[in-house]
Amino acid sequence: MTPEPRTVLSAIRWEQWYKNLVIFIGIVFSLNATDLGMLARTVAAFGVFCVLSSGIYLTNDIHDAETDRLHPSKRERAVASGEIHRRQAMFLAIVMILTSLGAALLLGIAFASVCVIYTLQSLLYTFWLKHVAVVDIVVVSVGFVWRAIAGTVVIGVRTSPWLIICSFLLALFLALLKRESEMTAVGASAEYRSTLGEYSNSSIEVFLTVTTASLLVAYMLYTFESEHIWMMVTIPFAFIGVFRSLQLVREGGNGDTPTLVFRDRIVQIDVALWGLASVVALYDLPDQVVRLLI
Repeated sequence: MTPEPRTVLSAIRWEQWYKNLVIFIGIVFSLNATDLGMLARTVAAFGVFCVLSSGIYLTNDIHDAETDRLHPSKRERAVASGEIHRRQAMFLAIVMILTSLGAALLLGIAFASVCVIYTLQSLLYTFWLKHVAVVDIVVVSVGFVWRAIAGTVVIGVRTSPWLIICSFLLALFLALLKRESEMTAVGASAEYRSTLGEYSNSSIEVFLTVTTASLLVAYMLYTFESEHIWMMVTIPFAFIGVFRSLQLVREGGNGDTPTLVFRDRIVQIDVALWGLASVVALYDLPDQVVRLLI
């Protein structure tokens, strides 16, 4: 029986596509956001990663269907709940992965290479690395770094070391928050996720402390060293976003941390203001206003 469109959309987890917006950081921070050719390539790269990541999500859900049924919320996923047959899901996953990799080639060998590396890493994570404590959260975080790099190589600009370190630390911060909320929701259950039993509340607390401090310091150093001095204005928004995320998880975490955080109205406003302030600073709009007034 052919699954309904609603079921297919649920199975490919289209609501997770916002994670691929990291790809746009490259064009914005390289000051090429007004170049329509580069913008078109970035949008195309975003589309490729949306299809690719959905194929990988499906592969992961097929592999984890049994353990997902033990989770209070993940048991409602299309594959775990039986809304879509495993064979149908497998066929769709293969088609999405191969189609996206083929489309990636049209955007250049460099971009396609990043997509292949991201795919291989993600499959290794699904079948092996997710069962190795500490390595699991680091590998997930590196996945966001590949997204950031993809956004630079697709338009042929230099990948900044600051982009790599800040995207990695932010992803690591969110991954640790997710592990903490999972432990709160289901406990250290090896039935659900084998690595949870290898973590403790105290170890997660230490990891979070180190990562949070590193993230904020790295971001501040980036703004201090940036040739766009107004970027320092964005520092308070970084602190608000990080502290609000910690508060949300500590006071009401449910295991689905990214969704919990990014659905929060305060976080949404903070991210929007950070983005606006960053664009104003990067494109030297305050200086341009001053020159016009003078």
